[in-house]
Amino acid sequence: MNRIKLANGYEIPDLCFGTDSTSLRSKGLKRKFDNFKCMVKIWIDRNRYYATKDLYLPQSIKECMRMGINLFDTSRAYGASEFNLGQNLKYYKREDYFIVTKVSNTYQFKDAVEECLELSLKDLGTDFVDVYLLHWPVPTIGLNH
Repeated sequence: MNRIKLANGYEIPDLCFGTDSTSLRSKGLKRKFDNFKCMVKIWIDRNRYYATKDLYLPQSIKECMRMGINLFDTSRAYGASEFNLGQNLKYYKREDYFIVTKVSNTYQFKDAVEECLELSLKDLGTDFVDVYLLHWPVPTIGLNH
């Protein structure tokens, strides 16, 4: 994989794997309905048990790492995606991958960006993320941080 050199000299991989709801892409109507129920439970009550039912993410991460794709994108807005990603990356050394995550609009509205970051770090099982972004800007509020 190639790397992109940023203005501050830091280099990041040029290819990224996004970790939104990968399990919803399974086949079969009953399977899709079961996956949909799991995703609703994740979104509504952040039930982490259902996050581990994502059957495709572990193999996807293994394949990405094998192929040299080691930049992973996630967000608090994706339900339990950060937790699920963290559970799967714990088998690799932290210096072997990059994490991009985002502050969700919910936390922007509450002016709780730092709280959102702390929750993300906990779910990801790491002390730092490589890039922290606004999921999308909310023009009606200003960030004080």
